[in-house]
Amino acid sequence: MRIAILFDSWDIVWWWRTHVENICKILQRDYWCEIDIYTRNLKIENEHFEKIQYLYWNKIRIFRCWRKTDFFNLYWRFNSLFAIILLFFRNCKKHKYDIIHVHSPLLFPMGKLLSALKWIPIVITNHWANILDKGEKNLLYYFENWILTKIKYDCEITVWSSFLKYKNVNKPVVIWNWVNLEDFVINKNVLKNKIKKLLFVWRLERTKWVDILIKAIDILVKEKHLENFELNIIWYWYDEQKYKQEVKNLWLENYIHFRWKIVWTELAKIYSESDIMLVSSRTEWFGIMVLEAMASWIPVISTKCWWPEDIIIDWKNGFLVENEDSEAFAEKIEEILSYNAKNIQIIVDNALKLAKEKYSWNTITAEIINVYKGLTSTKNDLQ
Repeated sequence: MRIAILFDSWDIVWWWRTHVENICKILQRDYWCEIDIYTRNLKIENEHFEKIQYLYWNKIRIFRCWRKTDFFNLYWRFNSLFAIILLFFRNCKKHKYDIIHVHSPLLFPMGKLLSALKWIPIVITNHWANILDKGEKNLLYYFENWILTKIKYDCEITVWSSFLKYKNVNKPVVIWNWVNLEDFVINKNVLKNKIKKLLFVWRLERTKWVDILIKAIDILVKEKHLENFELNIIWYWYDEQKYKQEVKNLWLENYIHFRWKIVWTELAKIYSESDIMLVSSRTEWFGIMVLEAMASWIPVISTKCWWPEDIIIDWKNGFLVENEDSEAFAEKIEEILSYNAKNIQIIVDNALKLAKEKYSWNTITAEIINVYKGLTSTKNDLQ
């Protein structure tokens, strides 16, 4: 089976990439699929990537289309879409694809166009619908609603069942994200550091509510007079300067550190060296950083933000606090830092057991290959 995967930014958005990369590995290894990944050619500081990269005995190829451009350059971002279309058609002349699978919302309409022109079944994976979930009726809301619920795809996959509540011309299939346990180092000492290391990982955007964490740290320092801790914020997008200025204004620079462009192996090491994972989100469809922390054997404090509520049982395999409550976050952090390490160890043991038993890449890939086979057999019947 030959599969074309459309992916907006392979070299920078790691969690989507982790999802796609692990699936591709198993599709090639266990199901002998040939996979071409079409993506933008991004300009990454101190990094060089070939325009065509061959992996796994040339069974997986990554095509970085167009010239090297910055991630946030919208003009060249749209130009790269046309480059992807041209390269896709050129490759189709040699061997036609059996499936088109699109993982980036901006590419959903383009994938639909290619599917219609070449009569190839299209699958999309919808990793989030942040704008729909906010419910603020603006231009972006209607655009996201259109590409996610108004365009008819052969199969629409969603990573969380909450998306099923929206009126949709498709019948979405729920297939969870998973975590690759082998990527993470388990350090068998909880609360191991003399200076306790708190960790936040993901985008610095509004829905992640990083300002809630900053206020919580301010409470810990100025009201609760704690000093033996630091918060490492590993960030990827958006309002870095805004939050850095907020930290500076509150005189918290000795306690809160921002880090950018961490390679995957280093990130896994940071997980293992941390003491507590903090998730402050307003909403999370699938907080894969929760599973990564569980796989690294560190306790998780999360807001009650949808998906984490589905897997975290407070004081059994993690900790939950109310949304938008800096005081509650501060109290929970203080409580865990002063709690008996042996009891915390029981909680992280339960979390690791959950990650091992329920979240396997082999399981998700088997579900996806069944989707592919169903679509290709239907197409053959029509022919």
